[in-house]
Amino acid sequence: MFKKKDDEYYLNNGRECQKKEKYEEAIKYYNKATEINQNCWKAYNNIGLCFKYFKDYEKALEYYNKALQISPDSAVMYSNIGNLYIDMKEYDKALTNLNIAVELNIEESYIPYYNRGNCYYYMEKYNEAFEDYNKSIAIEPNFEEHYYNRGLCYEKMGDTEKAILDYTKTISLNPDYFLAYHNRARLYFSMSNYVMAVPDCKKVLELNPDYDLIYCEYLCIAEANFYKDNIDVALEYYQKAIELNPENIDLYYQNIGICYTKIKDYEKALYYLNYAIKMGKNKLLAYYYKGFCDLQFGKIKDAIFDFTKVIGICETDLNIKNENSDIYVDSIVNRGLCYTDAKEFQSAANDFKKFIECEGKHDDLFFSYGICLHALGKDDEASEYIIKAADLYTDLINQGEDCYFRRGNCFMCLEKFKEALSDFNKAVELHPDIKEVVECRNDCIKFINENCN
Repeated sequence: MFKKKDDEYYLNNGRECQKKEKYEEAIKYYNKATEINQNCWKAYNNIGLCFKYFKDYEKALEYYNKALQISPDSAVMYSNIGNLYIDMKEYDKALTNLNIAVELNIEESYIPYYNRGNCYYYMEKYNEAFEDYNKSIAIEPNFEEHYYNRGLCYEKMGDTEKAILDYTKTISLNPDYFLAYHNRARLYFSMSNYVMAVPDCKKVLELNPDYDLIYCEYLCIAEANFYKDNIDVALEYYQKAIELNPENIDLYYQNIGICYTKIKDYEKALYYLNYAIKMGKNKLLAYYYKGFCDLQFGKIKDAIFDFTKVIGICETDLNIKNENSDIYVDSIVNRGLCYTDAKEFQSAANDFKKFIECEGKHDDLFFSYGICLHALGKDDEASEYIIKAADLYTDLINQGEDCYFRRGNCFMCLEKFKEALSDFNKAVELHPDIKEVVECRNDCIKFINENCN
């Protein structure tokens, strides 16, 4: 004789289907359970859970309320209704139900505290959420979600180190919890701790390569390699990030442009640097590197404009100037050199003078300043700075530096032709394949032959 199938039989079959995510089939079993036992509140609850999965919140609420009518003192039902209202973003209603769930929680389950913690989190009441997560952890210390969500709270409360500890605890309980790796990598990255960030990013790529925000992992790895000057690797990961999400990496176009500048692909560099400037973000370095790219294409006026922009940004914000002092000073120098090439000697002289006032001694700039002064007809002052340059080159030569060619140019300007020729001979001996060095020596010999006999 066969045993009669009761509501528990259908309830258990429904649960098995639900575990396998066969929700429509599960609902059929649960409905059969309620036909046999109209007071089977667990079946109504589980039907509600299935409709919640389908995001049919009205239906889910209908079945939750049926279960609640049968079991009005059930902490589980109030907790589930509260959770449903969280999904519906009706947080006040959620909190009302979750407070009742906590009051009815005579079995000391962690679930009402955990759910209420989530509600407080979405309401941006992070201290209250933190307290509830602590309570749920005290009851069930081996559930990874507690630590993950408390880590989110620590982030909101500004405690990065404790957030990292909670994400680490999450991973220890569930090594496949990719969001914990993602968040921990993000925090390490914000601390410029690339050594720790990159392995976490690679773990996310391994665990969930289809994650919606996976481009962030590629960007993190790209940025880490950018700052380590691994340009080829950086570009590889930047390009992957662009392919996945071209709209959300505007902030990184500047660094991509810098990468292309460093590998001398100036056309691509200009594309990304111009885009960074157009977006109005990270303009300082974008203009700085764009200046060098423009020079490669002979666009002297554009380069002057770029370096002028860098100088202007620094001079209008003292903090930016102090943080980028090398770039500021270098931009002054390069603008001066551009002015020299454009034969705008007064503007060039102004920049060189400004640099000398900021930095003091500088051999090449003394020479360039002297050349500009000479072009402006200030021969005595020009000679003074060219002599200073020659003296500094002499000091460098005495220290073993290769400055013969540059000192030779100084001697030519000072009409010390024999000294110039001696230096040019030494320079040719050291650099016989450099065309400019050989030509200067030949010019010096020709000048001596024509004028000094």
